[in-house]
Amino acid sequence: MEIIGITGGIGSGKSVVVRIFRTMNRPVYDCDSRAKAVMTECAELRSKLSEALGCEVYNADGTVNKPFLASFLFASEENVSLVNSIVHPFVKKDFFPVSTAKACFR
Repeated sequence: MEIIGITGGIGSGKSVVVRIFRTMNRPVYDCDSRAKAVMTECAELRSKLSEALGCEVYNADGTVNKPFLASFLFASEENVSLVNSIVHPFVKKDFFPVSTAKACFR
């Protein structure tokens, strides 16, 4: 299977390219939306984020506290690196669930 990664800064046209692929009936894995879903769906990831950032990273209903997380991320590049180091391995497991022994989704 051919895998193509679409990267770029804000406003660079990634979403346009994804829409083009979808109109061509090509499978698309949207990392942004899946990361948001995984952050809510995966208990292990919720636990790790809560441990690292505090319980206020999640609302009482289990959804991500977006204002809190945004504030944390915009505070420093180190905070971005910390959250990415926690979230990215789980997104990778979501993308490659067969190759990982312990996927917590799907």
